[in-house]
Amino acid sequence: MSTKRSASKKAKGAPESILSSATPIYVQLIMHFRHQIESGKWRVGETIPTLDELAKSFGVTRATVRQAVGFLQREGLLNSRRGRGTTVVATPRRSLWQELPNSWDELVRASTRHCPLTMNRRNSVDSWT
Repeated sequence: MSTKRSASKKAKGAPESILSSATPIYVQLIMHFRHQIESGKWRVGETIPTLDELAKSFGVTRATVRQAVGFLQREGLLNSRRGRGTTVVATPRRSLWQELPNSWDELVRASTRHCPLTMNRRNSVDSWT
């Protein structure tokens, strides 16, 4: 898949700022599309422009746009259905990392929320020592 852009292919009105760095174009598109969703310009349940429309507006190939959209599909933000287009299905998580517990008690409390079978602190500590 080509991620290089020719200056002559750039369509009028395409956002200059996102396609100007040394970062691969599909990565720049991923970041731009995520921002569209985060900012509410593309809302959950809304169909985004077609791959062809996006490719034309950014002056890139359809394959490059498909690569960026595919990444966001795997992330769970977009869903494509043949004949129906691509729809926003979720907003990006604010934090990609989980908070780490600061103590054993916090770890046990957190684990009971996420895992129904948790160790009893007294039994597990005694058995390890």
